[in-house]
Amino acid sequence: MKRIVALVLVIAMISLVFTGCVSKNRSLPGTSLPLADADYEVLGDTQAEFTLMRVLVFNIGEGKRNLGTLSGAGGFLANLNIPVDTTGIAKNAALYKALEQMPDADMVIEPRYKIDRTNYYIFEKVTVQVTAKAVKLKLGDQIADD
Repeated sequence: MKRIVALVLVIAMISLVFTGCVSKNRSLPGTSLPLADADYEVLGDTQAEFTLMRVLVFNIGEGKRNLGTLSGAGGFLANLNIPVDTTGIAKNAALYKALEQMPDADMVIEPRYKIDRTNYYIFEKVTVQVTAKAVKLKLGDQIADD
């Protein structure tokens, strides 16, 4: 009887380790920039990619930096750096990297995301590719000159 219970537990543990979830999606936000065309200059397209990997509750690789954690957690939990929304964190980091690639840009508009997410319960990997338009905002005197 003990062998049967042990065998069932081993099979259950193996099933949990080797099964998981993989999803892919693309998104295009429906929001628009609340500026007139004369208020900004489009500098061009910019692209970036960010990968966030997590084993148990620990970020590894590129996502090792503190990109977003449980708010209000104190003591031991605060040191774990547990990401709450890994996809959202990866999207924001990719968007920031895209903005960094255009040093003259003030912001990016019309972001398009390609998201690959793999989740095996103890291991999670989220890769986000973003393409957006880099924009330089014009100051008041620059708008009057046009």
